[in-house]
Amino acid sequence: MAAMLRALLFAACVAVAAAATPPVWAASAASAYNAAPQMRVSLDQAVALARNQQAGRVVGAETRSRRGRIVHEVKILTAEGTVRVIRVDGETGRVSR
Repeated sequence: MAAMLRALLFAACVAVAAAATPPVWAASAASAYNAAPQMRVSLDQAVALARNQQAGRVVGAETRSRRGRIVHEVKILTAEGTVRVIRVDGETGRVSR
């Protein structure tokens, strides 16, 4: 009986401690969110910027993280039949090929 009471008391203490302690990831996730680069150029805006740089049909567009920066990659099929990848910086809007 005493052993069962001790086990129940121990389980209750563990439950209270677990409920009172914030998750380990909470602090790191909040700081990572604050440290993440802010996207100022949307994917739609990046597609428009890429179209201004390269004539053709847009066949794909996606947002990626490259070296800690947000980069939009827009794939354009040219009249010659080649696919060009235009990269647009998600923070500054700078266009590169």
